[in-house]
This record gives sequence, structure tokens and C-alpha cells, in this order.
Amino acid sequence: MEAEAIAPNRPRRALAAVLLSFASPGLGQIYCGRFGKGIVLLFCGLVLGCLGQLALLPVAAGLRAAASVALAAGTVLWIYAMADAWRLARKTGQSHALRDYNRWYVYLLLALLALPISVAGALAVRAGILQAFYIPTSSMYPTIRPGERVLADKLAYRSGPVRRGDVVVFPDPNDRSRKRISRVVALPGDTVEIRDGQLFINGAKLERTSRGPSQFPHDATLSGELFWETNGAARYAILLAPLPASTPATRPRGAAGNFPATTIPTGKCFVLGDNRDRCVDSRAYGPVALADIIGRVTHVYYPRWAKLP
Repeated sequence: MEAEAIAPNRPRRALAAVLLSFASPGLGQIYCGRFGKGIVLLFCGLVLGCLGQLALLPVAAGLRAAASVALAAGTVLWIYAMADAWRLARKTGQSHALRDYNRWYVYLLLALLALPISVAGALAVRAGILQAFYIPTSSMYPTIRPGERVLADKLAYRSGPVRRGDVVVFPDPNDRSRKRISRVVALPGDTVEIRDGQLFINGAKLERTSRGPSQFPHDATLSGELFWETNGAARYAILLAPLPASTPATRPRGAAGNFPATTIPTGKCFVLGDNRDRCVDSRAYGPVALADIIGRVTHVYYPRWAKLP
């Protein structure tokens, strides 16, 4: 008569079960011999986690509300999984007969199987929804400070047109491997002109209101005079470089030099940097194709969090 192999008993440690569920909901249940329950929790936690990430991003209000519900549900599921894993480990105690899946490499494999889905979700967000960009220069100061990171909404223009005042990201017309960020000041059919440093759109001089000086003794690119500029429905801050002491007080403040009146062709827009005297923009490389715009910059996310006007 053949002897029947008996699976060895190994105690289930509550702390180990909780830590596994902390790493990924469901792993603690699998550790305690509840494989089916663990797989369901693992799958649900993964789905809710991927959806919940959208609640932390600047997406449409309806999508953010749904994502917030998913985030809350995922948090509750995560807490439940840890509490349930603790309960199962205490209940099982010393009497747990090891299953084939009670191996460290099985837990690791399940965790690694979930990783590509999370990575794929992140890549999908980057490819179709949001993309992060680092801003190394002061060309968009004071709106965006040098060294800050911003988020560009890549869905912004699927539901509406580009507007005056939008801050947009697009390939550098002279080197498409690089990206540039500037503010749209004129649209197709508009006539743009800079006369004595003052910006004119369709023959009308844009209103400017002084905000006072911007003084950075150790960084001349951030020094000058701050203004609010109004362009249609948009109102945003710009920086003008300080005038030489010998300049008459009556001289208009604005970007150095003039730009001749130019009508923007169909399918293009005219962009300027907010740091008007210290930027490279459409005055240098001409109007930007609307089709080239990658997205609208909506938020600074690091090292501060701020929504752009």
C-alpha cells in the first residue's frame, strides 16, 4: 500500500499577510490559502487604482468625479484587504496546509504580472491624455518659473478650439526633436503687430495694467516690470525688462523693437513668451501650425502646484 503524501503545515503570520496585502490587495489572502478571493481582490484593486489615478490629474470635472469615486473605493478595498488578511492569518494559525501556490516566487510573479498593466496605464495617460514637461528657461516667467515642471492637456483641443491666451506646447519649428512652450496671442485671420514695444491685435492696442517691479538681483532674466495684459477674454501676467536709466519715462514699455503688421495664415497661430524681452517666439520663427500643438498647459505640478490662468 502506497503512502499518501501529506502537505506540511506552516503557520500563517498576521504581519506577513498584512504586508503582502499592503503591497498589493489580494496577496495576503493568497498567502492564507484563499486563492480565488485573492485573485478577485488583486484584479479589483488594480482596476480601481488605475482609474483612481485620474482623480489626481487635471482632467474634466465629470471624469475627475468618477475617478474620485474609484479612488475612494480602491482605498476602502485596500484597507479591507489588509484587515481581512490579518483576520484570516489569525484564524488559520498553525493549521494551514501549504498549497502549491504558497511560494515566495508565486507572490512575486503575481505582483509583477500586475506591473505591466499599471505601466501601460501610465503610458496611455502620457500618450493620449497628459504629458509632463520640464521648463529650463525663464521665457514664460512670471507664469512659469525656470526649473518648474508642467502638465499639458492633450485632449484640450478635441472639444474646443485654440484660444487667445492659451499656453501651449509644440515642436520647435527649427528642431522638431525639441519642444517649446509659449502663449497664443493671435489666431488665424488676426493681424498682429508690435509697435514701440506695444502689442496690437487687429489694430487694437492690448490693455496693460502695472503690477509693480519684479526684482531678482542674482538673476537679471527675472527682473523687470510686471504687468497684467488683457487679450480678448484672457488676462495674464507678463514681464518687461527694465529700461535703461537714460530712457525717457514717457517711452512705451514692452518687447524691444517693432514687429510689422502681419496677418496670421489659415491653420496657424502667433505665440509670444510672457517674459517678452527674453524669449524666442513667433517673432523669430514665425506662426506655429495649429496641427503641431501637442496640448494646452494647464498646471504647474512641481515644485509647486498651481493652475495656470
